[in-house]
Amino acid sequence: MPYNNPYDLITKSRQIHRLCHFTHVSNLSNILKNGIFSSRSIPRDQWNDSDRVDGYIDYVCTSVELPNSYCLKNMVRKTQTNIEEWIIFKINPYIIDDTSLFCPLNAAKECGKYVSEGVEAYESIFLNEGRTRNPKWISSVPSNLQAEVLIKGIIPINQIKGVIFHENFVDDDIFKLVNQANIEIRQSTDLFDSEKTLKWLNCGRVPYDFPINFNDYRE
Repeated sequence: MPYNNPYDLITKSRQIHRLCHFTHVSNLSNILKNGIFSSRSIPRDQWNDSDRVDGYIDYVCTSVELPNSYCLKNMVRKTQTNIEEWIIFKINPYIIDDTSLFCPLNAAKECGKYVSEGVEAYESIFLNEGRTRNPKWISSVPSNLQAEVLIKGIIPINQIKGVIFHENFVDDDIFKLVNQANIEIRQSTDLFDSEKTLKWLNCGRVPYDFPINFNDYRE
């Protein structure tokens, strides 16, 4: 594939397959119609994080290769929901460009103090600076599992490559909705669990997710 900017070269060389963004399943229908909007573009009661202390409300928060399962766990607790009700979007990592911002840890740390821009900022989330990286971790995973890539404005529907559901979530109507949008449907349990994710990484692998049989949900 042609590389349109230096960010693409990093994405390719590190074999990054996806960015991840999680949300409650109740937001799915609207996202499949309109894409993933930044917090500024949606009502506050629909924000994943009602505080957004990072201050970057014009951006969509994503993580690299794996969901931020630590943040997801906190979100489940704060919203008093069940982990099975949350979904993970697989986003094309080549959406990253000069408008994107990067943070080597959770962007909310010290109200967004560590968020920066540029190619070096992108590469920095994979380095050992301030944190000892386990040498067994694969190259596509940031050194801090809460590192973020902030995407400006909106992630359009054509950049969403898949939706990962919890393995215990079953809803034929929801699966049909995703299938009708021609988006890949997958399932996992370990991707939603920070402790299991860490065990996989320390073995030099990533948590497994697997496809749902599309034919079961076609009309």
